[in-house]
Amino acid sequence: MSIHSATEAANPAPGLVSVMMPAYNGERFIGEAIESLRAQTYREWELIVVNDGSTDGTARIARAFGDGRITVIDQPNGGESVARNTALMHMRGEFVAFLDADDLYLPGHLETAVTVLGKDEQWDATYSDGFYCDESGRLIQTLSSRRIPPADGDIFEHVVRSSAMLGPPVCVVMRRAVIRDHDFQFDTGITIGPDWDFFVRFAEIGRFKYLPEPTCIYRLHGGNISTAVGAGKRLRDLARCRSKAIQLPRFGACSTAVRVS
Repeated sequence: MSIHSATEAANPAPGLVSVMMPAYNGERFIGEAIESLRAQTYREWELIVVNDGSTDGTARIARAFGDGRITVIDQPNGGESVARNTALMHMRGEFVAFLDADDLYLPGHLETAVTVLGKDEQWDATYSDGFYCDESGRLIQTLSSRRIPPADGDIFEHVVRSSAMLGPPVCVVMRRAVIRDHDFQFDTGITIGPDWDFFVRFAEIGRFKYLPEPTCIYRLHGGNISTAVGAGKRLRDLARCRSKAIQLPRFGACSTAVRVS
């Protein structure tokens, strides 16, 4: 069954941004993350918080905002990909955005992306610059300082070659129609890199517009899944991402340098 069957019968609400937030034991930062969404200059959004079996106050904090635009869904712990797929099933918007429970939006993040996507239908997604910050919120460096050089349009080869093309999901906004029409889902067999795998498959179809202004903040801390998972599991998951990319129809047309890499 299509993961989008719960919503695909209804037309996407024009201009509405559906923001997904998978959350597991995120009480330390989730309030600040949600506040950064509520501070957006663009007001047409909904937030789908998927409480993925948290044992702390994550769900309580999210519900305490009393904001009708916020939906909290409780489910047994299934991991990031399962939580993201749950969020996809409950979205109503024209656009999809990503805000993890420990990350932050700067006030113009959604408005900047929606302005571009709304004016020019050649773009299916945007990705912006932003900042890394530490546990206390102190800014460390820009996302672009750790990326490969940005590009517009067909960036499939670049995304296949490196997850550093786009970086963390918080900087990306997408048209939901592309996700729905191709039944894109997050691979529940991947713990490290499910977003990279998802973005590779989206980039095979969709066109991206780079936004050079910083619009978001990715928080680095000891609880990041990328630091909590062992090296062996990390290598196996990244190998799975690459193996799946090799099997995509367009991979054979990639440059020799990308295929060798």
